[in-house]
Amino acid sequence: MFEGYVPFGPALLRFYRQAHILVHVSFTEGVPQVLIEGLACGTPVVATDVGGVRAALDGGRAGLLVPPSDVGRLVTAINRLVDDADLRDRLVAHGLVTARAVTLEAEASRVARFIAGEAGEKA
Repeated sequence: MFEGYVPFGPALLRFYRQAHILVHVSFTEGVPQVLIEGLACGTPVVATDVGGVRAALDGGRAGLLVPPSDVGRLVTAINRLVDDADLRDRLVAHGLVTARAVTLEAEASRVARFIAGEAGEKA
């Protein structure tokens, strides 16, 4: 089904929740909000490994990554999700954790800790 533009809100969230898989293909990307929205709704994700997509999908632990322009690998990844319920469940579970980590509340808390000097040293 192709709906065209659907603004953020109940209708869009309903589409995510009804979807069996969210397939996101692109040749160039920042960090697509659609991936975070899909993860937060418990939708398994297959996406092209461009730009910030790998980071958004926690290195592939929250969704399957495929090279851009490789239709064969895209089809294989989609079929893996269709055929492997355990894989779907693992990706969805990790996706929910990943999405929770980047909510406005989580980001605000991280910034507040940083400002308060509680961020700690990173090597």
